[in-house]
Amino acid sequence: MLKKQLLTQIELKRTELIEIAMKHGFSSSSAIICSQELDVLLNKYNEINLKNKFPAFPKSKNNGISKKRKSKKTEVHC
Repeated sequence: MLKKQLLTQIELKRTELIEIAMKHGFSSSSAIICSQELDVLLNKYNEINLKNKFPAFPKSKNNGISKKRKSKKTEVHC
């Protein structure tokens, strides 16, 4: 996908998100879904920019969505 086309899609998705959020609220399921779609587009755009600046940059395997790591609980003694 060309960078210019991707920017156009990002702007359209951003406008769609604003309209949905104003109509249904920012935490509505439709706004969250649209926001996640915008995130995917932004991640693709950033990946293209990083590849241009750093040709050895690896392609993301999870579309920029990282899995949360489980943290170990530490005990606090008083």
